[in-house]
Amino acid sequence: MPPARIAPGIAVGGAPAPGLGRVILDVQEGPAVVERVHGGTASGVAGTRALSGSFELAHRVCITPCVIDVQPGPQQLRFTLVDDDERTSEG
Repeated sequence: MPPARIAPGIAVGGAPAPGLGRVILDVQEGPAVVERVHGGTASGVAGTRALSGSFELAHRVCITPCVIDVQPGPQQLRFTLVDDDERTSEG
């Protein structure tokens, strides 16, 4: 039998704004910086040359454990341990 889940002891506050959902974030290994990641691609033509590339923007959201309010739909989050910035994962 797996161990019981334990929610982190953080203040949730009032209800999320209309149209938003609430997510509690925590990392087992310790505090982690959470970033919301947005990316895309761009292409174009300059004279006779075709250009293309990709980009990624990351916006710091919180340090776990924390609560965030988000719009419904897919979210790309990056978690990086505070004590070891080489340990990172996305989800």
